[in-house]
Amino acid sequence: MRLLDLHQPIIWQTCLSTAFMQHMGQYVYVVEQHGQPCIVKFVSDTASIQLQQSFTHELQQYIRFQRQDFCPHFQIEHAQRFRQIHSPVSIASAMLILPYYTTLSKQMIQAMPLDKKIIIFRKICHAVHDVHELGWLHADLKIQHFVMDQEQIKLLDFAQMSRIGDSSDLTLNATPAYMAPELFLGEKVSVQSDIYALGVIFFELLMQEKPFMARNYQSWAGQHCQKAVPLLDHSYLIYQNVLDAMLAKHKKNRFSTMNQLIIALNLIKKS
Repeated sequence: MRLLDLHQPIIWQTCLSTAFMQHMGQYVYVVEQHGQPCIVKFVSDTASIQLQQSFTHELQQYIRFQRQDFCPHFQIEHAQRFRQIHSPVSIASAMLILPYYTTLSKQMIQAMPLDKKIIIFRKICHAVHDVHELGWLHADLKIQHFVMDQEQIKLLDFAQMSRIGDSSDLTLNATPAYMAPELFLGEKVSVQSDIYALGVIFFELLMQEKPFMARNYQSWAGQHCQKAVPLLDHSYLIYQNVLDAMLAKHKKNRFSTMNQLIIALNLIKKS
């Protein structure tokens, strides 16, 4: 099923990209057709070669994973098909079109009971587990990259994905709030750096805030590398050991696989 018919009028509504990303030439828009909203992502023809290559890599990953449960429904349209549409910005080569999914907003999380939060986090873990089992790292996990599709969790933004054990072909461009300490020291992304990012997400689900706060890259580095893992509220302390094993400063002290993390969560459920 196609999400957009390029031969029909498209209403361009809201640009979701930050001013910085717009300056770099990457755009995400909410569009509407026949009353149905969609998300459209593209890079402009003024974007750098590196950014255009990154977007091409992301499109390739969507195609690679299109049959996987964690991959959302999507549509890719190339330049020769959409020259007739009137976009607010000149599009370089292709558009990625996604359904308008429900995001895990702070308000939604705040209204959830604990058991619902844990169910969602388990689904998030299983999605990342499936990515790793296929031999890939996401390398830019954050709560905004997980969306609800009815009762399923879908994973978004494949631009930073790299093969496990081989990240030399991509420049690290992860989100500092979710970066493992070793990444600030120049190490390559790994299974453990994905698990660290999941630790930040787990803390957010439970506490509605990030475990560390900073204003710039250098401050984020100091927080992740030096500041102790915060304690959870008393009602969540049963999960503190799992959180500590995700957010350990040294890779060797973290869970080494997603299977270990999932088993640890399940053991708490059974205790």
